[in-house]
Amino acid sequence: TLSDLLTSIDSGSELSTSTKHMLGTTTVLFTDLVGSTSLSQQLGDKAWSDLIASHFRSVGSIVEEDGGVEVKTLGDGGMYVFTSAAAALSTGIRIQRALATVPDQKLRLRIGIHTGDVIQNDNDYIGLTVNKAARVAAAADGGQILVSSVTAGMVNTTDFVLGDPFAAELKGIDGVHTIQQLEWTNPPTR
Repeated sequence: TLSDLLTSIDSGSELSTSTKHMLGTTTVLFTDLVGSTSLSQQLGDKAWSDLIASHFRSVGSIVEEDGGVEVKTLGDGGMYVFTSAAAALSTGIRIQRALATVPDQKLRLRIGIHTGDVIQNDNDYIGLTVNKAARVAAAADGGQILVSSVTAGMVNTTDFVLGDPFAAELKGIDGVHTIQQLEWTNPPTR
């Protein structure tokens, strides 16, 4: 679950500073399946395991095709990084659209995206940017993609349809944060 990913992120902040280095600006995308516990009970362990494995393969392929990197998956959530904010938004849209095309789709996914400086430790990424991206995802409902104002400000708005900005409190992060919903059901008109 997203809480498991957050716990793994929080524990990573205590790692030795000798293995950390700054990457600069990175866009972090988190995914989280909504209602996965009840769905896993309905399907049973084997069917649930197969469904999750297929889901992560599909998401991983889309992320890779768009130039992103899978950092980790845990339970029913995943963390992915991009050097381009626009690529992360495009990926989020493609992931939601791919899920929507699956017949008898039972999975509802929420996605959160935020951009900022991160620290890489071996194959993991840590820092406030990572935490904020996870919290933006936690603020989303199933089927939503939420984007921080920082990320929204970095992309060409004619390429994406973003909803009106709104203020949100993000658990564990001081202040009120501006986020926007990224529309994925209709392509932008040009």
